Amino acid sequence: MRQIFTASICVLMLGALVSPPTAIASGHLQSATDPTALSGEVLGSSHFSPVVSNLDQSIEFYQTVLELTVAPAKQPGPRPWDTQQSLRNLQGYPDTLIRYAVASIPGERWGVELIEFQDGNRRLVRPRVQDPGATTLVLLVRDLDASFARVKQAGARIITSGGGPVAIDQGTRAVLFTDPDGHFIELRQPVAVPETTAPPSANVIGARVRITVESMDSTLHLYRDLFGLQFQATSAGVDEAFARLTGVAGARFRRSAIAAPMSLEFLEVQGVERTPMRARILDPGSTKYPLRVRDLDTAIEKLKSTGAVVVSAGGEPVIVRNVKYAIVRDLNNVFLIMTQVPPAPAHGP
Repeated sequence: MRQIFTASICVLMLGALVSPPTAIASGHLQSATDPTALSGEVLGSSHFSPVVSNLDQSIEFYQTVLELTVAPAKQPGPRPWDTQQSLRNLQGYPDTLIRYAVASIPGERWGVELIEFQDGNRRLVRPRVQDPGATTLVLLVRDLDASFARVKQAGARIITSGGGPVAIDQGTRAVLFTDPDGHFIELRQPVAVPETTAPPSANVIGARVRITVESMDSTLHLYRDLFGLQFQATSAGVDEAFARLTGVAGARFRRSAIAAPMSLEFLEVQGVERTPMRARILDPGSTKYPLRVRDLDTAIEKLKSTGAVVVSAGGEPVIVRNVKYAIVRDLNNVFLIMTQVPPAPAHGP
C-alpha cells in the first residue's frame, strides 16, 4: 500500500497518467484531461469511491459479478489496513484505520475505489434513487443479458420495475440494481457499440457516474457558474422509460451531464417524496468523488459559499508529501476528494 501511495504522489507531481489506476483513498488523482486546455477551476477527476462495509465481500462482487479487475492483487491472509496517519487525518477520522482497493474499468482511465473504515460505530445508509446524495455507477456493456445473469445469480437487489432490463433511449437496454452495500449500479447496452479502448474480450467497455441532487439549479450554480465546467443541455420532464429503469413511478426528471473533463452527470427527481442523505464519510453507502482543482483554497471557498463543509481533520486541508488535499461534503452530501497538484519542476537548460 505504501508503494502504491508513493507512486501515485509522484505521478501527480509530474502531471502524468497511470494505467491501471492506483488507489485514491488519500485523494490520489489522475486526470485524463490536459489541464492547459481547461479554463475553469476543475482540471479533472479520477476514481469514483463507494464506501463499503466489508472490503473483501465487495471485491468479490465487483470481480465476479461485474467482471472488473481489482488491484492490488489478493495476497494470502486478510487485506491490510493502511497505517498512514495523514490518510486518516484527510478522512476526518484520525483514529480510524482504512483499507481500499481499486476495480479498473475497461475503456476508462479511472476505476472504482472500494474503501472500508475500521469503525464499530458505522451505520449502513441505503438511499433511494430519488434521494439527494444517491449515486449510480453506470457501466456500458456489450452483452447485457450475460451480465444480468450474473447479477441475478448473485442475488442482487433489482431496482428496475419488472425485475429485468428495459428499453430506454431509442433501443438502448438497461437495468438498475445495487451492490451489497446498496450502491446503485446500472448496466447499459447501447444499440451500437461506441468507440472504446476496452479490449475485445471485455464485456464492460466504459462507464460514467450519476449523482442525484436536491436542486439542479443549485448544483449547476456550483459546478457550472462557480467551477466553470461545461454542461450539455439539461433535459426535463416525464420519461416513462427512465422511470421504469429507476423504479420511480410518477416522477419528473431533470438531467444534465458535464461535457468535459469528467464522466459525470446529475439527476434531480421531482414529484415524489425525497429524503436527503445524512451519511458520514465512514458509513457504508456514502460515496466520495475526486476533483483535481487549479487552486484548492479558492475551490474550497466557492464550495463553502454553497453550504459545503470541510470534513478533513481540523476543518482544514491536509498536507501529504508536500501536496495539499481536502475532503469536502458538498451541497448534496457527496464527499469531494479535492487536491491541488503542484506544477512539474522546471527543467534545466
